[in-house]
Amino acid sequence: MLATAKPVSKQEAAKPAALADRNSRPVKMSYKETQELEKLPQEIEALEQEQAALQEKLLDPNIYRNAPLDAAAWQARIDEIDVLVLEKMARWEALEAKQLGNS
Repeated sequence: MLATAKPVSKQEAAKPAALADRNSRPVKMSYKETQELEKLPQEIEALEQEQAALQEKLLDPNIYRNAPLDAAAWQARIDEIDVLVLEKMARWEALEAKQLGNS
């Protein structure tokens, strides 16, 4: 026996088109996201300045002899800042894409 195709109603046929319209609409950013987007460049800059200052301190060869624990802590913080900056930059890109409607 051959299976016969079930007739499709107009409502069922219109569902994919309605979902496509809903997904193609630009997503509006919330107030909190807008504020976050405005603050991210300053936060990234502050982290980069802190990182540069710590790297400058580590350039002193005497620091490893006189305060090796400080040097290790500063290096750990530099590594932590690397991760934070990458996370904030990714968030910045995501928010900008959302703002432009490319989400």
